[in-house]
Amino acid sequence: RINEYDFGGEQILAFHLTIDSFLPSLTVTVSDSKGVFSKSQYPKDGDVLMLFIRSKDEEIFKPIRMDFDIINVDAPPVSNTGQSMESPTEGGKTNEEVTYTFECKAKIPDLLAEECFGYPEDTSFNHFEKVATEMKIGFASNVTDTDDKMPRLCPYDTRMKFIRDYTESAYLDDDSFFTSYIDLYYYLNLVNINDQLKY
Repeated sequence: RINEYDFGGEQILAFHLTIDSFLPSLTVTVSDSKGVFSKSQYPKDGDVLMLFIRSKDEEIFKPIRMDFDIINVDAPPVSNTGQSMESPTEGGKTNEEVTYTFECKAKIPDLLAEECFGYPEDTSFNHFEKVATEMKIGFASNVTDTDDKMPRLCPYDTRMKFIRDYTESAYLDDDSFFTSYIDLYYYLNLVNINDQLKY
């Protein structure tokens, strides 16, 4: 859904959802065959794309419902998008197929806000759980704690940088090393990679 209009089926020409970095990202190309993007609804940087992927079996996989910030739009000029419309979901068909390509990053509250804060001495595990709680997202890990108690500071940086920097120094034992990421279900994950490689 973009600007109150739903795209699905044959209107989605290309779809690429990436989950191999810290934040999920999405590139999607849609066909605006109905001319729904009037001048007032013309997509722009900063708009939100809402993604919903239905699950065929919700007992195995939960449906995915996530908001993405649009960071780049490849679109025709406003003058070429056809007739204007009375509402964002109705309008006359354009003379030719008009396509839009959106590049997006997952929208996480306060993740990229630059702030100055600190936490008293505790483990990175507990500090990451606190950060997740402050951002109103979940927290998951394949360990129950880490062995690295210390105070931690965020000196006017983003929470994303705070998480990524302290993930690199997270310590459990000499045989453990960690990565962190936010998944499609709004969970901050702290993963002991060495444990995963054993399976």
